[in-house]
Amino acid sequence: MGSTTLGAGAAPRVSAIPTVFFAQPDARTALVRFIVEGATAVAGRLRVFDRAHRQLGTAGVIGVGGRMLGELWLPLDRDTEIISELEMPQVRGVVRTMHGLSPRRRWTVYWMVAKEGSRPAGPEPEFLDHDEFLRVAQGVEPGAMMLDSTGLLERLATSPLVLAGSGVRWVGLRDARAPLARFASRDGSDVVAVAIADVGTAEGLGTNGGRNEMARRLEQWLDGPGSQLADESHAVSLMVGTATEDGTLAERIADWNSRYAYPRIVTGRPEELFGIIERRAPIATGGPGGRDGPGGPDGPGGMGEIERQTGDNAARAARVFEPLVTRLQASSPGLAAIAEQFAFATPSTLVVNPTPFAQTGIAVMPDGSERLVTDVPALGYLCLPHPGRPGAKAPPDAGRWVGVPGSDNDLTLDSRHFEIRIDRETGAIRSLVTRANGRQWVRRTGALNAAAGFRLVTIQKARNGEVGTRVIVTRTSGEGLPLVSSITVYEDLPWVDFSNERASDAGPTRYSFAFALERPTPSWEVPAGFEERPARAEIRRLVHLRWLRLVSGGDIVFFRGLDAPVASLTADGEILSQAPPRQSRYRLGFASGYSAADDPWRFGWGTEPLLTVPVPGTGRARLASYGSLLLVDQSGISVTELRKDRGGDGVVLFLQELTGVPRDITVGPGVLTFRGARRIDFLERDLGALPLLAGGGVSAPIRGYGITAIRLTGVELARG
Repeated sequence: MGSTTLGAGAAPRVSAIPTVFFAQPDARTALVRFIVEGATAVAGRLRVFDRAHRQLGTAGVIGVGGRMLGELWLPLDRDTEIISELEMPQVRGVVRTMHGLSPRRRWTVYWMVAKEGSRPAGPEPEFLDHDEFLRVAQGVEPGAMMLDSTGLLERLATSPLVLAGSGVRWVGLRDARAPLARFASRDGSDVVAVAIADVGTAEGLGTNGGRNEMARRLEQWLDGPGSQLADESHAVSLMVGTATEDGTLAERIADWNSRYAYPRIVTGRPEELFGIIERRAPIATGGPGGRDGPGGPDGPGGMGEIERQTGDNAARAARVFEPLVTRLQASSPGLAAIAEQFAFATPSTLVVNPTPFAQTGIAVMPDGSERLVTDVPALGYLCLPHPGRPGAKAPPDAGRWVGVPGSDNDLTLDSRHFEIRIDRETGAIRSLVTRANGRQWVRRTGALNAAAGFRLVTIQKARNGEVGTRVIVTRTSGEGLPLVSSITVYEDLPWVDFSNERASDAGPTRYSFAFALERPTPSWEVPAGFEERPARAEIRRLVHLRWLRLVSGGDIVFFRGLDAPVASLTADGEILSQAPPRQSRYRLGFASGYSAADDPWRFGWGTEPLLTVPVPGTGRARLASYGSLLLVDQSGISVTELRKDRGGDGVVLFLQELTGVPRDITVGPGVLTFRGARRIDFLERDLGALPLLAGGGVSAPIRGYGITAIRLTGVELARG
């Protein structure tokens, strides 16, 4: 609607503009602003009438910056027409104008406070392991807004799960794609993100300047591109500050609301606003497990984070087994305290598995030899007797790698599972066939573990009777710096291991893995879950935690870069791994036909090495020779963290559902028993008791792809 001047065209022009302000008590009266242009007078009088020429009000207009301005409270609860008559000194007659007016939206402004310093830890969140990522909201109070200075929500799609599980529903986001959006995770958890560019301060609300200054600031905010959501039933806006000025903010807001029906200012009711936004705000998704850019280990945060992530597996084992160690009588610390508990007549080794899945793999014994160890229980251990007769001396090469004479020209590497051929020119793998089905896994025009510019110099084969066969390939480039690669296959294990080593000053290297897969669909593990993309998706930078999977029909490739989590993926499924200097290790697994939903996690956790400790054999047999700390025996459930309760002597568990099926999960006693259990949030705040089951277990609900945290109390060593 607009304004029409009645009379000569040279007369001053009068415009009427409804504002966002509505008066108490019923919001039927709105403040209308009048602007006079084309007049030279310094002041004038404006009278306003309805269509029946009943006078509605009179206002003075004052010259400001070449215009005259005035305001008047007028009835405006629907579209209406009014007539204004302007009188000015030394001007004969009046300027009569007809105006069509429409009321503005009736806004509710929610005021929230964000705590300074409540930011996720670490510059590169995608490099965090599960246990670290679950604590990114440390220090943020429930219901408060967390300032996300690293763009966490837009980098990891699992962020809403972790933040909501920590009591965070609001996030201030830098470089947001929208001023107000709802971010949801795969399990249904969600948070609301507000663009930090729109976040104000307490002073920005203008309370120190009184009602007029507050009115000016609020009108400016609502007329701008702030964090707003409006439809036919709601008009809400969010303002965020970092402090409450001098402590009188509540009093001044109450004074405001006593005068104005709208904009109404609301504090202390974030759930009310969250409910509105949850139903109406657009849902956004996170980024590809890292910034979508060329990236690499030498990019921002790359090298240091890679080296930190590939830290020592013993640190995780120490945290996992601390609840057991602290309940033992022992003279040694850590895992050695467990080894002291056994009494065996024959020499033995304690093999420890700190991962959430039972493992069969290669363990490096305390004497440096390597052995195949089967069925080490999840979050548990077993005592492994030394091979041979008691007192007999083992052969010097038992469990050790020994060169195969005459193999310096042998480009083959075979096992019970694979037939592998090395390229004579490049030293990369040009053929890898699974014996069970004859499937060729290398693309016809590609290779595996290929490094551009490198040429084969020497090749040597080695055997370990306890393990399998290994080929050591030496390659050089034009720079003359050698690249030594070992490729290992196992007689009893269905995977292939690679290790590439260069001098520490050689700089990063890119290795390519070109698989014979048609239009593969990629997915990969990230902190607290996984990411996936459609087939033929080109991903310029991704960071995988323990596994990267490519699926093409019934064929699946499992990949992990143990020291090289950063990779890119071409549209045809070629993995380009950005590897650091020194050592970069890889593991490949293959499947055709059936694959269980949790196989990627079993593969990924299976790349973590088993730990070994010598058993003195002089203990009092306080522990069984084989066991898990606790029992979680349902398929598709992973214990992402088990550790001592930070606030007491209990045990904290974080369990993740891997298949997308909501259900009740059970945790049973193992080497440790417990008398009580409580549900907690991710920052260990209590959420209430959980029901105990017959036999000493506990049951807890979990969402599909969700994470549930439990605190066990009354924890003791199992008797007998």
